[in-house]
Amino acid sequence: MKSSLLLGSSTHRELAELLKAKRRLILSGASNETAKALLLSHLLSFNQQPTIIVTENDTQCEAWRHWLAFFGQETKVLSPIENGEGEIVPQALQPFLLFMQVTSLMSDGGRGVGVYLCSRKTWDTMFPLFIKLEEEKIVLKKGKKIDFTEVVESLVALGYSHGEDLYLQPGEYRRSGDVFDIYPIQENHSFRVALEFDTVEKIFAVDRDDLSKTTEHKEPLIIFPIVYEQTSALSRQLPAASLLVLDDQDDIEFPLQNSALRFTPFPAGEEHHAHVRYLSVLKFYTLGDFLNDIRDKLTQDWSLFVVTKRLGELEGILREERIAHTTKKESKKGVVTLIGAEEDDLLPHSLQNPDLKFALLTDREIFSLKKAGKQRSIAKLALDFITSLVPGDYVVHMEHGIGLFEGMTQKEVDGMMHEYLELTYAENDKLFIPVDQADKLSKFVYEEGNEPHLTRLGTMEWKKVSEKMRVETRKIAKDLLDLYAKRAKAKGFAYKDDNNDQAKFEKGFPYQETPGQLKAIEDFKKDMENDYPMDRLICGDVGFGKTEVAMRAAFKAVQDGKQVALVAPITILADQHFHTFKERMSDFPVRIEMLSRFRSPKQQKEIIQRLRKGDIDIVIGTHRLLQPDVQFFNLGLVIVDEEQRFGVKQKEKFKE
Repeated sequence: MKSSLLLGSSTHRELAELLKAKRRLILSGASNETAKALLLSHLLSFNQQPTIIVTENDTQCEAWRHWLAFFGQETKVLSPIENGEGEIVPQALQPFLLFMQVTSLMSDGGRGVGVYLCSRKTWDTMFPLFIKLEEEKIVLKKGKKIDFTEVVESLVALGYSHGEDLYLQPGEYRRSGDVFDIYPIQENHSFRVALEFDTVEKIFAVDRDDLSKTTEHKEPLIIFPIVYEQTSALSRQLPAASLLVLDDQDDIEFPLQNSALRFTPFPAGEEHHAHVRYLSVLKFYTLGDFLNDIRDKLTQDWSLFVVTKRLGELEGILREERIAHTTKKESKKGVVTLIGAEEDDLLPHSLQNPDLKFALLTDREIFSLKKAGKQRSIAKLALDFITSLVPGDYVVHMEHGIGLFEGMTQKEVDGMMHEYLELTYAENDKLFIPVDQADKLSKFVYEEGNEPHLTRLGTMEWKKVSEKMRVETRKIAKDLLDLYAKRAKAKGFAYKDDNNDQAKFEKGFPYQETPGQLKAIEDFKKDMENDYPMDRLICGDVGFGKTEVAMRAAFKAVQDGKQVALVAPITILADQHFHTFKERMSDFPVRIEMLSRFRSPKQQKEIIQRLRKGDIDIVIGTHRLLQPDVQFFNLGLVIVDEEQRFGVKQKEKFKE
């Protein structure tokens, strides 16, 4: 998949121009290998010069080759260890094999556009001067006139010797009449040169195991020297027009003759520095977390891509949840693009860029669900909490109160760099929390449109608020105990058995119910048909079909003349439920309305009046349904979606 499809053809062009102008670029903010590979492949699309990427080892070379290939950037590995057939070559031959690879960089004066990878070991190895090898090599090709005596003298000068055995060894030659056999030091088999007087008539490659088997070799035959005196590291022998890319290897010096790009986590005031915001994505704790996250992003016009080996399963989940998606390789705002993957670990990480409103996810983050019986350590919880924060989130510190999260920052203490969470409090006061104290923080949950006030540091304000909250908590606990005692004695409304409309409604479900759904439906019907107040929790991951269970319960309540309230934590979710309920119950005379900020004040007032008169059967809304002015004619069932996002007092309000 081309990087331009993910990012757009002009994104980051300014970085490419900066690199071209300054010939040096220190790039921070690419938080993981996927981000680096995507960013690099995109920058290289603007680049018209040979490029060398230095990695820590051969394993990393191979990994980078796969990552860059995913984003449409083909690469070659500069390795003196293997020949073209994947076989290990002797140590003495390695310099020549590497030379053959590097000469492609030098072709056309180094103006090629190939991208090459090499390990740090290869980068630092001392090799013969390539320019000397180029000057001293012997080239034989069809039609070339030669003086055989001079050729032999040149071969001896290059370190070759006359072979006595039937099978030549590397670095040996032999002549028999008009046939000249040679085993160049850099090759893995010998060649036979057919001469006609002083002219090369044909060149053949000789089979290593059967000398009678030959195939015509139509390319020029190059013979490199065996002996050489001058050596130099690969780093000093690259063409001046090439670009060097380093992955945080700050101990490797930039060659003066080359352009250079280095990824780094901490620029620390580096010259020619640029910063991007490619952030990692925390593994979603459940599929529900994943869907909530992408819903939020889609409403903000993000471009979302998911690389998955479970394409059919993920398509089914998104279809059931009515989330716009496509399998076409296209970038489209507000749509999830699914990309089928065939290989394991094709991409090492997910990434997101809030500035570009772009995210790339993998199966690791989506399907790594919580294992039963395993407890997450405090450190893991703290890490999850930190990575879930985005600038602008309200947080609560146990000792200092409500602040605004600004982001992560670094500060030097006693000569060492430490990482902190930066918080802003009232009057723009700052507080820096060490990451190892993140367990003292939690997100502040508040009603939509009702943002909290920031606490003033250095005052008794938070202590007073905390004490007031403790008193209020004790009062709520007492009220709950009283409520539960009354409910235990109270008799509720016993709903009738299912009627024909209920059966017809349930038959309209276009899918086969899962065993989990059937069990949940059986349980809530048993509760509703008894004469005690129902208080049931339905749990299940995305794909379980909780919405269908809720709609059947709501329909049953309406059949007995009761009103139903469905409370959702956010407006978007309420709107989705509203349209789902309307569509599912369109064949029945069920009056459904929505009460949220998507309705004007005038519309809200009319809906509240109709609720009070009994002219609405099902109302779907947000915290607005909990306000004192909302009263029902005959409320019989309350459904709370994502109940964990509501306070205890809010959830118990409808039970009073």
